[in-house]
Amino acid sequence: FNLDGHGSGSCLAHLLKLNCTKWLPPDGTLIPKGELTDVAGTPMDFTAEKVIGSQMTEDFEPIRIGKGYDHCWVADKENGEFKEIATLRSEKSGRKLTVATTQPGVQVYVGGWLEGCPEGKNGAVYHDYSAVAIECQGCPDAPNHPAFPSQRLDPGKEYHQVIRFTFD
Repeated sequence: FNLDGHGSGSCLAHLLKLNCTKWLPPDGTLIPKGELTDVAGTPMDFTAEKVIGSQMTEDFEPIRIGKGYDHCWVADKENGEFKEIATLRSEKSGRKLTVATTQPGVQVYVGGWLEGCPEGKNGAVYHDYSAVAIECQGCPDAPNHPAFPSQRLDPGKEYHQVIRFTFD
């Protein structure tokens, strides 16, 4: 998403809030190590709305490895509970996106690897940080980490998740 509109440049001035007090620190290849870690006191803390790019230049290894944010946060809710997980807002356009889900986690990717990608809409060339993705999901590599919310689907059971994007 770029709430300022297609072709408007960087999304790093957008304001993001995540209802997540835990995140999943990755190894050097961006695969979660298996720890649920508090966001407090780190650049991963979006529990209060803040400018996405405000802490991306800090000396914080996970941001360096991800060329910005490309990480998973764990929602402050019961697994399967439908609840707001994120808000994204642009002061420039006045637009706001609210995301609610039953999923236990959210991957936020600020487009640090967009440069050199194939042309986009109407032949647009997207540069790094042209958009932010808010991807509601289970925790990556959950079957290998018992501390993560379970992604197990037993035989005969139905898989059902809900993600709602609301624009104001």
